[in-house]
Amino acid sequence: MSEGKKFATDGSSVHPGKILQSVLEDYGLSQKELAIAIGKPSPIVNDIIKGKRNINPELAVLLEVVLPDISAADWMSMQTQFDISNLKRLEAIQQQKDLIEQWNTLKGYLNLSYMKKKLRLADDLSQSLGAILGYLGIEDVDDIKLKQESVMGYFKKSEKSITDPVNLLTWLCIVRHRSDEQKLNYCFDVAKVGDLISELNELFYANSKVEESATKLLNSYGIKFLVEKKLDKMPVDGLSFWYGDNPTIVMTERMNRIDNFAFVLCHELGHIVKHLYLDKTTEFLDDINGLKDDRREVEANKFAEDALWKGFMKENAFRNIRVPFAASRFLQQIATDHRINISIVVGQYQHYCEVNNKTNSPYAICRNLIQRIG
Repeated sequence: MSEGKKFATDGSSVHPGKILQSVLEDYGLSQKELAIAIGKPSPIVNDIIKGKRNINPELAVLLEVVLPDISAADWMSMQTQFDISNLKRLEAIQQQKDLIEQWNTLKGYLNLSYMKKKLRLADDLSQSLGAILGYLGIEDVDDIKLKQESVMGYFKKSEKSITDPVNLLTWLCIVRHRSDEQKLNYCFDVAKVGDLISELNELFYANSKVEESATKLLNSYGIKFLVEKKLDKMPVDGLSFWYGDNPTIVMTERMNRIDNFAFVLCHELGHIVKHLYLDKTTEFLDDINGLKDDRREVEANKFAEDALWKGFMKENAFRNIRVPFAASRFLQQIATDHRINISIVVGQYQHYCEVNNKTNSPYAICRNLIQRIG
């Protein structure tokens, strides 16, 4: 009877009919003999042994009388353990089905194959799903459509923008993952922004190892900084958001001119100072050619111009230039006197000429002085 007792006390999740078959062998009883002894039809005993019928309290009491080494309570305990285990297996299957359905829903909104390679997502669907929802800032897959509509809202208002919503959401997940991986030892202090701007201007003026230097500098002021290649049909130049304990600035490789780089970086810094510092729940996706009438974008533009020009009244100086295509020496002098990168000076003068109709080819003016990011 040792085998029967083992099965009865070890908490196994096998059907008690298996135990009964083993016990009958120990006792030297056939199924028919047991059926006669407990006063039940043979098919009932056979169904129990095959796991097609459960042991109820009546059968448990009768089995205890015929097979006294196992109590009725033990038979009921085995049946309960088996039932609970069965329910757990069914629940696990349902949970996995739900995960698969949610994952399939994500496929319509994200480039999951690209993300799995880029982010090295775990093979566990539950972990991957949780990570993606966290990066998107949503709690449930059902919210992803609203998230897509939210981030596409800016670009739908811009006639110049043709945006792929799948690539845009995919990119957002990637940069939030990269931001999450960065761990800074410093907290952002809005009171030190003036010092940061001064150091940024020196960095732009020198134009040497700009991305590497900007990363170290911004990190030292408690700002995470990333440069992430944009995906197709995704006209994003910059992104700023507050994720965790620090703000994050992200830039794409869409523009490689130092003046564009400097302006977009300072524009996103403007969002941090003017908006995110007060409301950490939002984010700002920016296209350098996008909206010009949004209040917060206007404020960020003004912040960037003030930061890069250090209070110098450039419009007054630009008005004194009579022949735009002969402005090279004058613009270089401004750059040298105020330690402003020449590309920033030229870029702003080109824009000034376009707005004021100084020439039909404003962006050809002093084009040779424009510098790529060093």
